[in-house]
Amino acid sequence: MNKKNVTGQSPHTVKFHVSPTGSMTSNGELHDPASISRAQELVRHAVKNMTSNIEVFVEGGVYYFDQPLVFTREDSGKGDFDVIWKAKDLGNKPVFSGGKLLDGKWELHDPDKNIYKLQINDPSFITRDLYVNSERCVLARSRDSVIGLQFDTEQAAYEATSPGGSGTTAGLGLQGSVADAVREYGDIGQLEAVRNVRWRHFVVPVEKVEHDIVYMSQTAWKNASATDRVHYDWNGASWRKYGGGVDYFQNAYALLDQKGEFFLDNTKHILYYIPRDGQNMETAEVIAPVLQKIMVVEGRDTAGITTPQPGREKGGIVAEKIRNIVFDGIAFQHNTFLRPGTADGYVCTQAGHTLTGPEEDGPFSDPWGSYAAPPHGAVYVNSGDRIQFVNCEFAKIGSTALIVTHGSRNCVVTKNTFTDLSGGAIYLGDAKHTSDTAPDPHQVGPHFSKTGILEPPIVPLEERELSYNNTISYNLVEWTGKQFPDTVAIWAGYEIGLRLVHNTVQHVSYTGINVGWGWRETGRESRMRDNYIAYNRITDYLLKEADMHDGGGLYMVNAMPGTIIEYNYFNNRTGIGNAVYFDAGLDYAVLRHNVMTRIHHKWVSANVSAFHRGMVAYDNYTEKGYESSLHQHTFDGEYTIMGDNYIHTKVLPEEAIHIAKNAGHAAPYDDSAIDFLYYNLAEGRNVARSSDLSDAGHLEPNPWLEADLGESKPIHSIELRYVQEPAEQDRLTDFYVFISNHELRNKTLTEIWGDPLVNRTEVQEKIGNEPSVIKVADGVKGRYVRLQFKAATSMPSPEEIKINLNTGGSAIPYLKDTNSSFNKSRQEDTAYDIYTRGTEVSSVLLDGNEIAADAYEAVNKKLIRNAFLAPEKISEYLASVGETNKWYPYVKATLASMQEAPATETGKTITLDKHVCASLETGKHTVTIRFENGMELAADLDVCEDV
Repeated sequence: MNKKNVTGQSPHTVKFHVSPTGSMTSNGELHDPASISRAQELVRHAVKNMTSNIEVFVEGGVYYFDQPLVFTREDSGKGDFDVIWKAKDLGNKPVFSGGKLLDGKWELHDPDKNIYKLQINDPSFITRDLYVNSERCVLARSRDSVIGLQFDTEQAAYEATSPGGSGTTAGLGLQGSVADAVREYGDIGQLEAVRNVRWRHFVVPVEKVEHDIVYMSQTAWKNASATDRVHYDWNGASWRKYGGGVDYFQNAYALLDQKGEFFLDNTKHILYYIPRDGQNMETAEVIAPVLQKIMVVEGRDTAGITTPQPGREKGGIVAEKIRNIVFDGIAFQHNTFLRPGTADGYVCTQAGHTLTGPEEDGPFSDPWGSYAAPPHGAVYVNSGDRIQFVNCEFAKIGSTALIVTHGSRNCVVTKNTFTDLSGGAIYLGDAKHTSDTAPDPHQVGPHFSKTGILEPPIVPLEERELSYNNTISYNLVEWTGKQFPDTVAIWAGYEIGLRLVHNTVQHVSYTGINVGWGWRETGRESRMRDNYIAYNRITDYLLKEADMHDGGGLYMVNAMPGTIIEYNYFNNRTGIGNAVYFDAGLDYAVLRHNVMTRIHHKWVSANVSAFHRGMVAYDNYTEKGYESSLHQHTFDGEYTIMGDNYIHTKVLPEEAIHIAKNAGHAAPYDDSAIDFLYYNLAEGRNVARSSDLSDAGHLEPNPWLEADLGESKPIHSIELRYVQEPAEQDRLTDFYVFISNHELRNKTLTEIWGDPLVNRTEVQEKIGNEPSVIKVADGVKGRYVRLQFKAATSMPSPEEIKINLNTGGSAIPYLKDTNSSFNKSRQEDTAYDIYTRGTEVSSVLLDGNEIAADAYEAVNKKLIRNAFLAPEKISEYLASVGETNKWYPYVKATLASMQEAPATETGKTITLDKHVCASLETGKHTVTIRFENGMELAADLDVCEDV
């Protein structure tokens, strides 16, 4: 018989049970579960003599907290053993909630507007978030943006007082007719002005209205205006830029006018709400988040923590971390973030970091982005070691969801779901380049300036402050940035040995993944290195409705020797921005084997060539090219290598499809999850129309558009989008797609419908701003493609229609760069091979004119792929750098990190007859190759350079 310990458990298996109705006197047994607080007491006793894992089984249900759940070093596992807080049933996850269930009686307050009210009998009750029947509600806001405002410029208002300050005047607030509009709102005691400027989001409280001036909260207003507290580049996106208006006002009773909006009167303690369709306020479940933090895993010495500015803590980091705790299958919901409604407002610098506190208190001229307040979080891990979140869910969050910071290491965030978030999903690491032992910049001066002076001096991070060996993997992250669109879905700061793999990031307001911090001002000697970013699926980022700019699917900054970015899939049908954005100072990273499609801007952007060195890019797939024009790429800097890449990709080759299918949290994916890039047969073709499309509202019955493809082609599908503003209005629906080998423009709809030689498809789905693919039957061929509408007041433009080629599984030709470029971009060096890969050539055009078949030949050729990685090539390149160069070790390490042998591919390339070139000027000429499978490839090539 086993001897029992004091908890009543076997000494070899320690298990406790928790339920929402558990008691504080229970021993945590299955038949008598404990409360969470009691379970903590039991665990703290058990870990003193820990010889195995301790498991705490948490029953399903909602656990409403009246204060954050806090774990300290007393809760740590010992040795190699973990304390595991896990769902008893993953199908019924327990919910740790920072919300309050509002079960009072709602009354109809305004029948005309259908506004209901609820009296709150708790004077301390405050929130900025609300959920009705699990649906997120919206803080009452105005409908239209207010633009063209003037700034009050009284000299008495404000002048920068920091050392060396610019002396610019921000004014007391907004001036002009806006004052009359705000005055009409009546009670503006909680009113806030909201504005987005490029990558920055601002919420500034209104103080009062007098005469023609709207006076703003001066703390927030000064921080939102041009200020010496940030790097001067950030002032290029201050509130005053681009017209200086207001996107909308929010948080006043007078603004309640839309279903799903709410307003909490903090003086009268009354909550007002306009129900959505189907919501009955007598039976609705209404939850108001009241806690700002749901859970804190605290490993710092709290007595050593200081707060130089609101929201920004420093210090308290000790060698002993909180460690070996696992959270498995827990759901975290319902927190709020109150600071935007205070005098600090919400003044973003970048990626959810904000300025707080009065400007005159400093800090001034922070060159590294270290001294802004980090994003607020619902769940924190502060100074943790081997803390894990597995199979958890973060939803209905009023801020960023999970923050792992203050020198945390060996932590794992895997197989979780993050959705419906006001801010980002995961913020890992720290934004500080210099130790907490260093004073803030304003305490030592002088401040950073455009001359490049770095003050204060950098104090290296101590080992206890470093963040390393963390893993973020197999997570689904979606619908982030709902209140704070400037936040990044997954952010990682000064990380060493980070593994960021197999995550799906989709439908996010701003950048998908951010790795790195500090820009070039760190002297390119950052602590980051050996980070691995691979197999991630990043789609639909920088959503247009979020109104954010200057970001990308992946954003990286500062030196990161040994860092590799590979096997990621970027696809951005509904957003804007770059695929990969290397910002100022990103050095020594390798970009390879990535697929980048439907990219609005550049497939890779290295911002300002002088700010980069030691980067390598090769074997990437994109429909973009190397042209110097907008929306292509920039990739310059010392010791950079633009290797072999697949560019102008009209259709994804098999290798690219394999990469795309195997990226993301649920890989491998089937065909439906991949955007294959169908070849557009309509490009450059004549599209006839039945009516003048500018005469909207006066189209004849059954209007149509008809494309002539020049000859009969196998058709896979029709891709159509219909861009209208606002996006939800005037979507197309109810139309036909006709495909024929004879012209249709002179026939009526009845005649076409009765023609047995015409293939027809009826479409009833709604077509809007997002592209829709209309599949036609297999084997259909035709020269003429008509879209005919049953009824329409306007129609799409020809540019909004794609007719996709059915390649029938034939080989896909592509444009391949096989001439590696050192220390320069591909903007001028454009000598590429058009590689036919066995596909038969039907004709070749030079500068738009078809040339005789005997003027060219398709010759067999072995292409050396990534020849620059051959040992002799690497040796030759390193010799050109020189061992005495201080950057030599970094360049050598970057090349060594690739460890990939050259490979060959056999196929056919086009060789032009020398007599053709003899009659042309030396330099670039447009070569177009048509293939028997219906495809064309064209590029500007130096085809006649060496004749």
